[in-house]
Amino acid sequence: MKIDTHMHSKASDGLWTPSQVVVEAKNRGLDVIALTDHDSIQGLREAMEIGSVLDIRVVTGIEIDAVYDCGDVKVRDLELLGLGFEIPLMQDFALSRAKARMDAMDGYCKAYNEYILGEGFSRNATMKYSLVDPKPLCVADVINHRNNKLHYDNPHPFISKPDLLEVILTRYGADRDCIRGAIASGRKESRECKAEYSFLWVGNAKKPTFYEAIDAVHRAGGKAVIAQPGLS
Repeated sequence: MKIDTHMHSKASDGLWTPSQVVVEAKNRGLDVIALTDHDSIQGLREAMEIGSVLDIRVVTGIEIDAVYDCGDVKVRDLELLGLGFEIPLMQDFALSRAKARMDAMDGYCKAYNEYILGEGFSRNATMKYSLVDPKPLCVADVINHRNNKLHYDNPHPFISKPDLLEVILTRYGADRDCIRGAIASGRKESRECKAEYSFLWVGNAKKPTFYEAIDAVHRAGGKAVIAQPGLS
């Protein structure tokens, strides 16, 4: 059997809908997959429905962004896969993760609004990723931008710092070439842009500890596996 238990869809940071992920997996000869979107179970039912039609087994999954802190060993970003759990039993945990992201984004938006409305905004002209006539933003602006870009309606999308920067730069960025580079995922310019606006990132999204994430998966009847041990 050919199995892949780590996949993402538009329910988090993937490029395909959950249905498209399953179709592509079938076309590529896979027998079993797990849809493991970041902190989200939004796409599972859709994926499982199309899986039953195409005769490919879709296992419930989630990738939980967690932190590990044990004495001298500290890992800020440690990702855990939850596999084979009961969807209703994971629902509250997934919603709590979505709320944490929304709360963090609300803080980023408020910091941005205070910045553009403050006296220090004139210094923006000296920044590489400078802005022209920016307007205040809220969390809903970021959510709508992401959903419209992906053509996927998700009430709890996986929103993060790059999403807010993309909204800011596409609407108010002065240098179009810089913008194209900055919003390209994984590019050097993207890292530069996030660093230039580092003063916005106050109060990052509160993540569960590694053991809280494991407990959440176990309580939902699933198995917990480190997602990317090589990175940690």
